[in-house]
Amino acid sequence: MHETGPFSISSMRDFVPAMLRLWIIIAFVIIFQFSGGVYLATVSEMVGSLALMQEDILMAGYASLVGMGLTFAIMFRLKFRFSTKACFLICGGAIIICNLICMHTGSIPVLIATCFVACIFRMWATFECN
Repeated sequence: MHETGPFSISSMRDFVPAMLRLWIIIAFVIIFQFSGGVYLATVSEMVGSLALMQEDILMAGYASLVGMGLTFAIMFRLKFRFSTKACFLICGGAIIICNLICMHTGSIPVLIATCFVACIFRMWATFECN
């Protein structure tokens, strides 16, 4: 029978305790999933706070869904091209910039394009956590 060793996450350094590694990855997934653009579940609240029409918020949410779907087509190329550290740095920086743009923009096309880009990086970071 094949012997299996203890579970390990190889992309983390050895000084991180083994019991803490899984919780760090789960925290990263939660942070990445709760950041990025517009959420369709809170359309009515966003319409009031951003002073935009409901259709504009829905369009930005649908652009987010398209961005998430597009990530599946290029994921393996990205996964094998960049290291985990580089992926987290790229995705984290891009998500921070996209969140800042989404908070401060008044232009609908800029909001839609930013939500599209933010969800590409959000799904890339989530897949990297997996």
